[in-house]
Amino acid sequence: MEFFKGSSTYNFLAQGKILFGVSIVFVLFSLFLIFSKGLPFGIDFAGGTVVQIKYEGIAPIDQVR
Repeated sequence: MEFFKGSSTYNFLAQGKILFGVSIVFVLFSLFLIFSKGLPFGIDFAGGTVVQIKYEGIAPIDQVR
């Protein structure tokens, strides 16, 4: 079974400068997004339960534990 018939040659390196420029644009755009919006933290950094207790004096550490 042949996917490519004949002896075709493809010159991928002819567009090397153009593709290098495109990749630089993508890298700069991704760095801009990271510094402007920050990294989106996953579910590990969201959610959970926060319990706040207020004491009138010194908190009894042994009872809290």
